[in-house]
Amino acid sequence: MGKLNDVEKMLLHSLPEGSEERVRLVTKIRKYRNECGCSMGARFLVAATLATILYWVVLSNGGQVNMLWRGFASLLFIFLSAVIGKLTGLSIARFRLCMLLQSAHKKLLNH
Repeated sequence: MGKLNDVEKMLLHSLPEGSEERVRLVTKIRKYRNECGCSMGARFLVAATLATILYWVVLSNGGQVNMLWRGFASLLFIFLSAVIGKLTGLSIARFRLCMLLQSAHKKLLNH
């Protein structure tokens, strides 16, 4: 699973070995820790590509220089959209991991 931080170690050690709750917690921690953001990046990439195609179909007037500039701007837009999507995916996974650990910590304090 990779390196656990102190909070994760404390939470896992406080649960009985092999318990359903511990297995579920470990599974979710692994899922959120291993998230690379690629699926969200791919979604942003597809959306940006479709938006660019729509832009080119609707606004395809202009000279050769204008076309070259719009082509470069379109590629830059698609690339940046994919990067923003990847960072968004990573951020969502980290947020979910944080919320999961807070929730598990509160459950332990209440028991």
